Amino acid sequence: MTEATGSEQTIDPVARFWQTLCRAGAIKLLVGIAILVNCISIFSYPSLRHQQQDFAHYYASSKLWLEGQTVYGTHLATQYEQLGWTEFDEPIFFATNPPSLLMLFAPFASLDPSIAHTVWMLIQLLALAGAVWLVWRCLKDGISLDGFLFVIAIFLLLPFVKIHLYYSQVQLLVLAMVLFAHRLIIVTGAGKANSGFCGTVACVAVAIAGLIKIYPLALLPWFVWRSGHKMAGRIGAFLASSATLAIGVWLTDFQLWANFIESGLPFVATWVKAANNCFTIGSATHQIGALSTGHVDSDFFVRAGSFFGAFLFAAFYFRLVFRTAEPNRSLLNTELALLILLMLFCGGTCWWHYLVFLLFPMQVIADLLRDRLSPTVFAASFITVLLFANIEFPSTNIELLQTLLDQRPLIGMFTMAVFLAFNLKPKHPIAATESFGSRAVLEP
Repeated sequence: MTEATGSEQTIDPVARFWQTLCRAGAIKLLVGIAILVNCISIFSYPSLRHQQQDFAHYYASSKLWLEGQTVYGTHLATQYEQLGWTEFDEPIFFATNPPSLLMLFAPFASLDPSIAHTVWMLIQLLALAGAVWLVWRCLKDGISLDGFLFVIAIFLLLPFVKIHLYYSQVQLLVLAMVLFAHRLIIVTGAGKANSGFCGTVACVAVAIAGLIKIYPLALLPWFVWRSGHKMAGRIGAFLASSATLAIGVWLTDFQLWANFIESGLPFVATWVKAANNCFTIGSATHQIGALSTGHVDSDFFVRAGSFFGAFLFAAFYFRLVFRTAEPNRSLLNTELALLILLMLFCGGTCWWHYLVFLLFPMQVIADLLRDRLSPTVFAASFITVLLFANIEFPSTNIELLQTLLDQRPLIGMFTMAVFLAFNLKPKHPIAATESFGSRAVLEP
């Protein structure tokens, strides 16, 4: 005779509801709706999309480099006018991207803008498809297909992909590169014949991603450490990734990098202080500090937030180095998911389109929660998801409250990071339960 416990009785209605949705094909329908919504967004006003500021910024900056002109510090208004681009939401008048991205985009800047935009969009869509496939390959041993598709639908219905594609950004390509590197780490594993080589390739891939956009370099120490269990393999991965960075800077012109640091990055720092949609600790502390003191132009609060972010990074890597337990696939996934969140909100900038990186942490958290389904878990997850919805709330005269409302994605990321931090341990199956939505029973 079997008898369900009280906790299992709580889970049963949720499990039955989930199984009903799966049998009815509701999950696949939801994914189809999410894809349709994004397709409508992608193909809305395509003739104007190539004028949006981020694509226009890439195009004009790379065109300057192709023409042999000074890139960093040169006002881009003349370039925009020559291209007939006069209307922007928020024009970017100075080059702020690394030289490697300028040169990566140079072939597109040699094409007609409309053609360049179409090809660039196709590459980003392929990168999105590749990223989704890589996440599935990394997690398929611990998550059901319906559960995976459900999270994909939520991800696509949130504003990340829509905003990324609207501004024709590069983050999806960087995400795919990072996930490719992670796939190499978890598939090969230490001790296998090719583990050292694949770990080194993974570190090189992350280094190349860091040359395109600086922030993935925050992930590189983790990839080096997890490239193998023997110190010799880690040293080899470190040397290979360091050589990749050095060669990359040399090939793309050391002086150009110096100009980027001197004239490009200061404009980014200015945006961080001025914008209320930069979801980093540094930006949030500046908004709150400037509100309370009136020192809007001060760098103190940004630096204080950045110092706290650096402390969180240091705590993560301190635990990584001094942890003695052997990592399994679940732990590796959890570590990278947490580190991605730290990279986003502890770094210098995190705009809406950077949040496409949440694709991986969202799936990892869903995997960790699959044996803990309950109405309470669903309610907490729903509230967290709402923090990432780009909902226009009525403006309030309470400035502090308005600042907190503007920083909802930061609060959501911090909540996810805390959950992952408390789950940094190898995952063991729960003996009395089955996966995602099954009815658990105990034998007397």
